Amino acid sequence: MIAVLAAIPSIAWGLAGADYLSDDFWVAHELVANGVLEGAMNLSFEAPARPAVGPYYVLAYQVLGDRPVLHAVLMGSLNALVALLVWRALREVVTSRTALLAALAFAVVPNRGATRLWFVLGPNLVSLACLAGGAFLLLRRGRVGTAVALFVVGILAHEGIAAVAALVIGWWWLQDRRARLRPAAVALAPVAAITTVALLVSPKRGGSSPGPLANLDTLGAGQLGAGFWGSDLLGAIAMVVLVAAATWSIATTVLPSFRGPSTVRREVLIGCALLAAGAAPFALGGAPFAVRGIFDRNNLVPDLGSCLVLAALLAATVRLSRPLGTVVATLVIVVLAAGNVQDVRDYRDAAREGDALVEIVLADVDPSVGRIVVVPPLPGDTGVAQFILDSDLNAALQLRHGPEWASVRMPARTPRCADLVAASAGEPVFLYDRIDRTLIPLPDGEACPDG
Repeated sequence: MIAVLAAIPSIAWGLAGADYLSDDFWVAHELVANGVLEGAMNLSFEAPARPAVGPYYVLAYQVLGDRPVLHAVLMGSLNALVALLVWRALREVVTSRTALLAALAFAVVPNRGATRLWFVLGPNLVSLACLAGGAFLLLRRGRVGTAVALFVVGILAHEGIAAVAALVIGWWWLQDRRARLRPAAVALAPVAAITTVALLVSPKRGGSSPGPLANLDTLGAGQLGAGFWGSDLLGAIAMVVLVAAATWSIATTVLPSFRGPSTVRREVLIGCALLAAGAAPFALGGAPFAVRGIFDRNNLVPDLGSCLVLAALLAATVRLSRPLGTVVATLVIVVLAAGNVQDVRDYRDAAREGDALVEIVLADVDPSVGRIVVVPPLPGDTGVAQFILDSDLNAALQLRHGPEWASVRMPARTPRCADLVAASAGEPVFLYDRIDRTLIPLPDGEACPDG
């Protein structure tokens, strides 16, 4: 049940007309243009600077090729695997009922649509699978070496799991502080070292990247509010409930009048710790926790915590009244799952807009005449567009229609005429207006209008 629910959005995307989006074109074209070995090395050590992504992209984009439906099946399979591993790992720290409810919520929660529908995010899922699998092996079987190896591979695929991996090691140590102190320290060392290296070489550092904590104010909406529930009203109500539960659990645990945390308080506290650790790398990097669109990918790891907090409250409701709790839990899972419908629609519409643009460019533009700049950019009102960066349309045309289309670009924002001419290095520049379907030769820099 967990696996099927987790896979459904990706499979539905495949049936609805799945296609590449943005970086998908760039990654696939990189491997075609530069060859598998050089392309994989570039993807691993220069572009995303995550060494494990190169081998994954070779397997995905070379073995599956330009077949989006197969990529959708792969994403569905990865989501199913991750949800199952999350369920199995959580059973080692919370009750079986809470673990089941948390895994079900994680499988369907709609605030991470990009990790189901954007093929280039496969390494993020591999990273989380390594984290959950390593956590199970460490907590259940004490397999320290294997668990640490999985943590390291996961961090090399995406560094966002690093803080949760450290938290898992810390939890394992706390179960037997004296006997496990040394192996825990040895286990933590490579995790800390590889995380430090990943952060130092991260392409997200410096440049135009936002500063640390720049988007921390988006955490509430993305993790507990509208992004989680797919509705502003439900999100506002649920945020109050979840924050109140977390505050109550923390306060009653530290107050001396309470001898020890109850089951629900203990599980809520564990969920809060997972949420904080999962969000920390993204918050420190200034990444947003979006409610929809491609940046909702940053909700993937923190969802471990928010889903566990929700599951702890649902499990407590079931303990109080099994019939009522079962109805409430079922309604919650259904509401969460329904939010994925909008994600599939957004991505389907983005693919259709992109396909329509490519058709008119192929019909109206001769790429041999000079540099072609397509304006205005695609709207992306939902946070999703098939062509987002300047290189996206270029890579798509070259990948599917030949290298002669290398001169066609589509800036993210409509540029000034003088800037286009200055960047052309003397090559003729033509502005293609995709709305009016007109191709306009730009004058030289001196004659360019200011607008």
